[in-house]
Amino acid sequence: MIHRLEVCSVPNWAGSEQHRSFEFPDAGSLRLSAPMEFDGRTVMARVTWRRAS
Repeated sequence: MIHRLEVCSVPNWAGSEQHRSFEFPDAGSLRLSAPMEFDGRTVMARVTWRRAS
C-alpha cells in the first residue's frame, strides 16, 4: 500500500510516498506495518484498525 502525503505532522514527510505492508489478521481488522529508523536502529512500526461494533 502506498500513502502519498500532501501534508504531515512530520514536516519532512510532506510530499513523499510512504510504503506500508498490510494484512487482515482477523475479520474486522486491518494492520499496517512499515520499517522506521529509531534511535539508530530499524524497527517495525505497526498500527491495527478494528471495525467499530
